[in-house]
Amino acid sequence: MTTRANRNWSAGKPAEVPPPMPTEFEGVVRMLALSEGSYTSSAPLRNWCEVNKNHKYVPEWLLTAWQMRVNADHGLS
Repeated sequence: MTTRANRNWSAGKPAEVPPPMPTEFEGVVRMLALSEGSYTSSAPLRNWCEVNKNHKYVPEWLLTAWQMRVNADHGLS
């Protein structure tokens, strides 16, 4: 069993911070083998962003370029 407890807490050392994980957006970009300059011309990326913009990270500049609006109330009851 793996725990996330700070093994060094009694020594007064700070907890270890895990390395940052890529966002799902970054994973899609990598899978599509896109450079930042080709984001706006990618139909598959645009489709993914349209479906996921309300609950996944999509860069604001890209949403602006595609004139997409995020529904901040999406998923709230």
